[in-house]
Amino acid sequence: MFKTATILFLYIMAITTSKAQNFAGTYRLHGLHDAAGAFNFTADGHFSFGFIYGASDRFAEGTYTLVNDTVKLQSNKKPGADFTVTLQQKKESNYTIKIQAPNKQLFYGVSCIYYMGNYSYEATPDAEGIIELPAEKIDTIYLQHLYFPDIPTLIKDVNNANTYFEVSMNKSLMEVSFKGIDLFIKDNTLTWLPNYLIPAEGIYFLKEE
Repeated sequence: MFKTATILFLYIMAITTSKAQNFAGTYRLHGLHDAAGAFNFTADGHFSFGFIYGASDRFAEGTYTLVNDTVKLQSNKKPGADFTVTLQQKKESNYTIKIQAPNKQLFYGVSCIYYMGNYSYEATPDAEGIIELPAEKIDTIYLQHLYFPDIPTLIKDVNNANTYFEVSMNKSLMEVSFKGIDLFIKDNTLTWLPNYLIPAEGIYFLKEE
């Protein structure tokens, strides 16, 4: 019994290794004008990614697994952690969020999404990185940078009674978590559904020969 199980395990490993070796390589981005990007996959289950579009440079590293014709990505970046709350207090006023960034230009593109019951609203910071939310009772607050989009960062949950928040912008902003983004294999081409990184249709990555 043990011998049979061992042989079966080795057989499965051999198939998996062979599939990874055939899959490994560099896949270049196509379908997005004025953009450049590529995935590089190694046979030992690691990947790297680079993407340039306008003023937005993105990158990622991590591991991947092949599940039938789907590539599951596990980036080193933790999703939902592009901002860190450094100070929070309860004040007798409306909600205020003060963003700290190494460059004031980064304030532009920040989106604040907040929820009141079943309704969502959006707000943006001023030139000094201040977001004022004229609401009496907000359930949850998230921040996301639209120039470096990824999973939004939770700033306040429903149990948090604070109304004043200071947050710092993290270096992870330029990385991509790939949470919720899968790649689909067909011959030497990878495709994906429109997502927060590239919300456009018709995007594909072609393997270099």
